[in-house]
Amino acid sequence: MDIYRIFKSLLYLFGLCFTIYLIIEYGISGGHAPPVGFVVSIVFVLIAFFFMIIDILFKKYLINYTLHLKTNVISIFINLIIIISILLIAL
Repeated sequence: MDIYRIFKSLLYLFGLCFTIYLIIEYGISGGHAPPVGFVVSIVFVLIAFFFMIIDILFKKYLINYTLHLKTNVISIFINLIIIISILLIAL
């Protein structure tokens, strides 16, 4: 299960780097469409919620699985900060 935790952490790190790159490349506001960094952050919040549900199911059905929701919560928190920041700056 350590491979699973490493995979989640690397996926979240990739999402954060990709979001920062998109914000730098395309900016925070522009046009009538939402910024690309905003959309990517929302997608990664949904991915984190999905992994949280998987972790809870693993805990329920696997005896030796220790629940590590910290990485999911940190990812959700960071992406929500990015989303709120983009919304506040775009206003």
